[in-house]
Amino acid sequence: MGDVAAFSCICEEDAWLLDQYLTEVERLDIPFGMHMDRCSAETKLRIENHPLCFGTTVQDDPKREYTEQDKQAIFDMLYKSGRRRRWALHWDVDEIWDKDAPDKLRAIINRSEDLLYVKWVNCWGDLEHIRVDTVFASSRRVKLYNISQGRRWLFDHPITYGCKMVGDEGLVKHGAGVHADLDLVCLHTGLMTRELREFHKARWDRILTTAVGNNPLGFWEYCVREADFPPTVIPNPYR
Repeated sequence: MGDVAAFSCICEEDAWLLDQYLTEVERLDIPFGMHMDRCSAETKLRIENHPLCFGTTVQDDPKREYTEQDKQAIFDMLYKSGRRRRWALHWDVDEIWDKDAPDKLRAIINRSEDLLYVKWVNCWGDLEHIRVDTVFASSRRVKLYNISQGRRWLFDHPITYGCKMVGDEGLVKHGAGVHADLDLVCLHTGLMTRELREFHKARWDRILTTAVGNNPLGFWEYCVREADFPPTVIPNPYR
């Protein structure tokens, strides 16, 4: 799938997700680049030696905390890595895609929008079930950025998930970009168990507090308060 390539990040805490991630990379047959944050030599080699990996970036300082701006270098590497590439897929290592994703991604080749939103669904309990109440009912995220015709993108904030279009003068064009929804479903597996939910809340509390002094995102608090916000869970129709 030469017109689409993915960029992702991983830390050693998430190395256990590599089997899932690489299986999905191979199912979609999509090139990927990886930013590796404080990863072991074994994890680095496994990623670097994968035949679909077009490149990696590395952060090895044990005292330096991750920020969303760390994605810039791997995004830029993707931008430069292939003349035919039109779309950059923003893919987290704890995400998989709906059963028809390979065909759906092939179909976007001639789309002209600047960015595309997808439905973002949280698996709950296991891969065969999803949570659909309140904030989980209609979540969507920008996952595809058009990199053709000189379009450039910038991660301009340490905690903002996603990047912004850069204008001719090199300045961020706030609110700029023609967008649309794509009939593609991203399945987030990072909150399936209570243990994972508590782990992620603690991690993002640490990361966001280091970056901006606190965790301003109520989503993580919501996820661990199941007694106050009982989840509605249904069979997963996207597998």
